[in-house]
Amino acid sequence: LSFRSKMRLSVKLTIFFFLIHSSQSQNLFTDEQQELIRGMVKAEMKVVEFNLKKEFEIKEAALKNQIGKLELIIEEVQIEQSNLMSNQNSLDNIVDFVRNPPNSFFCGSKFSASLLESTVTYDKLFYARTNIEGAIGLDINSGVFTSDFPGTYTVSYSLMTDNDIGDPYKIIYLRRNDQIIPESQFKSGSGWAHEQETWDQGAKTLILHLEKGDQVDLWCEDCHNMETADEAIFYIMFCVSMSQFDPIF
Repeated sequence: LSFRSKMRLSVKLTIFFFLIHSSQSQNLFTDEQQELIRGMVKAEMKVVEFNLKKEFEIKEAALKNQIGKLELIIEEVQIEQSNLMSNQNSLDNIVDFVRNPPNSFFCGSKFSASLLESTVTYDKLFYARTNIEGAIGLDINSGVFTSDFPGTYTVSYSLMTDNDIGDPYKIIYLRRNDQIIPESQFKSGSGWAHEQETWDQGAKTLILHLEKGDQVDLWCEDCHNMETADEAIFYIMFCVSMSQFDPIF
């Protein structure tokens, strides 16, 4: 009801009650007229009650609608807050990664060996450093280096060969995932050109990109002496170091 309607109704009810009270005290109306007035008052009160109830239901529905909208807004805010926290965690991870980037440095050494179509293994881990959790790196027992993080790696090896007269050439390669890398070949030998034993020292360095899990090893295609059982290669050093990690974000 509007304010004006409520005022009219209030005045009307006041008059009805005044008339009833006056009729009871001064006998202005007959009993039949008083009963009629009471009926009119009751009817008017029912109308008022109905209108008030209707108005309450409308306001209640509007309030529930507003509450529903507020709940949606709160839910959206909570989702946004969750996204912001997730983004903050991602930024924190990136900052930690930049402050402490992955590194991997491994070297294996061996005094001497005589091998044929075999991977060089090592007497000891000459140097090892990494901050990669769960790193495998260089396994000196198998002679295989396993990349623990994708990136660009520097792979190098050096050694000395003992070349007896008439021995076959000493031929060595780097392999990646059991595949020979032709550009990594080291070849040493004197054949029959010299009348005495010769020694030769050399090294190779390659830049390779390795995915996580890629493997690199030093492969002796022929590292033995034909006439003797003496060791054929000496002072072997095999090193792999990460030069640049691949971005992962």
